Amino acid sequence: MRSYESPRRLKRLSLETGKKVICAADFMETPRMLFKAPENPYFRTEWLLMPILPKGIDLYNFKYLTDKTLVYEGEVNHTPIKITFKFSKLIGHCHYHIWYK
Repeated sequence: MRSYESPRRLKRLSLETGKKVICAADFMETPRMLFKAPENPYFRTEWLLMPILPKGIDLYNFKYLTDKTLVYEGEVNHTPIKITFKFSKLIGHCHYHIWYK
């Protein structure tokens, strides 16, 4: 459940379709809970960068374009590439993760 409106939406869909509409919690027979994002989320990048950057993943090879944007420019198999991570808030990072400050 992503919002307090979700249970009402499920009920409305059930009425409109004439069929039982359930969420994952209903399917697993567990209590419904409101999904809440962590207050300080971090973003893993290795899943995206490992297949692209053959020399390994390292966000320290990226440069800050702004305090909310990281950019990498380089070559892979003699082809120029540019990878840009843009965020809505100030960010920090280590070798593999990006987080909001």
